[in-house]
Amino acid sequence: MIKPVLLLIGLSLCIAGCGPVEPPASIIVTGKVEYLGRPLSGGMVVFSADPAGGEDQAMGYAIIQPDGAFQLKPMHSERMTTGWFRIAVAPPPNSIGFPNRYRQPEHSGLVRELVADRENVIHLQLDAP
Repeated sequence: MIKPVLLLIGLSLCIAGCGPVEPPASIIVTGKVEYLGRPLSGGMVVFSADPAGGEDQAMGYAIIQPDGAFQLKPMHSERMTTGWFRIAVAPPPNSIGFPNRYRQPEHSGLVRELVADRENVIHLQLDAP
């Protein structure tokens, strides 16, 4: 008699803990890119999840507008996730003198945290090599 009661209690605990999983909060990320104190007019910015900060699969990208502004879009999912991201910036085609280090997220030195429940505004100020 004790075994069926224990089984029933164990099963009810499992069912109680198996509720619906909430998807991660959708976040909005906007910002501006400046190179040598001026808006970078064109190009692309890519956010790649920093493996040291947790997630390692999330990515986002944005086309940089003529005024340097951007709004991030998720690359492989329906929404951007929170966490730490390494950032790469690619200048517009035919740009001369733009430092190569900014083109690769692991070498750019640009790292930011995206958080839920607040506005994520990222201002990237890029310098010469």
